[in-house]
Amino acid sequence: MDRCRPHALLVALTVVLLTARPSRSMCPACTVLCSGARGPCGITNYRGAWQDGKSCVVSRVEYPSTEEELVAAVANAVREGRPIKLMGPMSHTANRFPCPGGDKSGVLINTRDLNSFVSIDQAELMVTADAGVKVRDLAARLASSGLTLTQTPYFDAVTIGGVISMGAHGSGLRGGGGAVHEYIVRLRMVVAAPPNNGFAKVVELGGDDESRHLFDAARVSIGTLGAISRVTLRVERMFKRQVFLSVKGDEDLEDTLVEHGKEHEFGDITWYPSLGKVVYRIDDRVSNSMPGHGRKMEMAFRPQTVDSIVKRRLQVCVGAEEQIQASRDSRQLCNISKNQFHQGIHAGAGFLNDGKSFHGFPVVGFNNMMQSSSACQACDQHCNNDDGQLSGDDQVCAWDPRINGSFYFHSSIAVPLRHAASAIGDIKRLAITNPNTLCAVDFYGGLLMRFLKKSQAHLGNKEDAIHMEFFYYSSRRPEEPRWNEHIMEEMEQILLFKYSGRPHWAKNRVYAFKGVTEKVADWGQFVKVKKEMDSLGFFSSAWSDTVLGLGSIGRVERRRPRCALDGLCVCESDLDCAPEAGLVCANGTVWSRARVCRPSKI
Repeated sequence: MDRCRPHALLVALTVVLLTARPSRSMCPACTVLCSGARGPCGITNYRGAWQDGKSCVVSRVEYPSTEEELVAAVANAVREGRPIKLMGPMSHTANRFPCPGGDKSGVLINTRDLNSFVSIDQAELMVTADAGVKVRDLAARLASSGLTLTQTPYFDAVTIGGVISMGAHGSGLRGGGGAVHEYIVRLRMVVAAPPNNGFAKVVELGGDDESRHLFDAARVSIGTLGAISRVTLRVERMFKRQVFLSVKGDEDLEDTLVEHGKEHEFGDITWYPSLGKVVYRIDDRVSNSMPGHGRKMEMAFRPQTVDSIVKRRLQVCVGAEEQIQASRDSRQLCNISKNQFHQGIHAGAGFLNDGKSFHGFPVVGFNNMMQSSSACQACDQHCNNDDGQLSGDDQVCAWDPRINGSFYFHSSIAVPLRHAASAIGDIKRLAITNPNTLCAVDFYGGLLMRFLKKSQAHLGNKEDAIHMEFFYYSSRRPEEPRWNEHIMEEMEQILLFKYSGRPHWAKNRVYAFKGVTEKVADWGQFVKVKKEMDSLGFFSSAWSDTVLGLGSIGRVERRRPRCALDGLCVCESDLDCAPEAGLVCANGTVWSRARVCRPSKI
């Protein structure tokens, strides 16, 4: 076979996709598909698959557009005895938090239309917004009034209610820190109520000491207390930021890590362990008089053509992930990762000096333009069900489930800052012991490290932390052994279990949530509030109960053959791996207490 010819699958797919239509930027695929006018409905996330591989079916989906309609939706579900969960338009969460319990009898409330109310208080420097308002839209409204959110997540096509529920964040150790929920002043939430109170009621939290314990629980509630309807946040007068990228070797990363986070208000670090390179983002406030209209347009969030995405995944000789997995060609993967790194830095790593092009650092721009982006998901509609109508020139997000594009595991773990240097040292040893294996991380953009402060929110950080985030290859065929499976597993387990890392609520594989209740600010207080605000468990599910320590991990951790390959368990025996494919359960190479699926012939 000519190894530079595309797969037959690619050829067939390209023939189907290519049409004579001109290039167009497409809205994302819909995440809610109903068989009738109201249900039953199948629910998925932005990439078309939940992390645990299970499906999610609900009896119906409600789309309230006002707080009154939200109250009615909750009341109807409570009256009928149906479990309830909340979700934004696209569900940017890897795990099934938005999936209600009840074996298909649950009700999903989608906040897609709950987005009309935004009120700005210039005197008090506060903004109040409906829970379904997207971060990018809220930032734009504030900017038009000369104001800005201090912190936002790096992806802004998410709703403010979702950001708060899941603890989404930027990076910073100053002031309120990097987490958006630290800037909440008040929030309104619809909770279940007894029949004599109409089955649902609105509670407003914040502003008084008596309800402080409720407020601190609701600020990060992972959707288990009620339905957030409105949020009030502290904002600032608009300011500018200046960004430099400093590329260095990783020899002294352990020594410079914490200092960088303390010295630069919005700084982060991206580490490429296989390349031995570190990119320090030097990111601070500057005077508004400093010239510049720069912005961040994250490369991974830019729209790409269907052809280019499919080729990256499938085609031989262009760095295709599936071919590299099959060939076990570490040199090819490392060469591609190295080229991508240099090209990305040369192109400004997503920063644009004038909002359109990059011509050198520093890049100076207003705060609302310098951190978040989501260009590939910016469209007038919420989603598009046009499954068979995409052409090769149409532009979509790289992860769009309508094509055979990017598909990955996503690990996001907050390691206590006091353990950061030791964790970095262990990952370095992992890379040295297993040469070229961490090119799999560098291929996806390296290991991003953001800084977070200790939180008063009960499910927030127990102490100052550095949030380590990385992506790596996942097969679309469940339970298929992956190249370097054991390296990714050992790195995750080192961060999670050796150094007490807290998994991000919206990301990570199932086993990552073992012991999570010991890693948050005040799990006991949160459980008390849960019993007070949702005593009958209408906003509970097997998944959320397990994560909160209210149910056995066995309810979501699926102990069965090959369960470790997709992170549904930590292997205990060879059967949890794939012994027939030469993958057996073994101890880690750097941390001997890790249990990983390792090739038997290593």
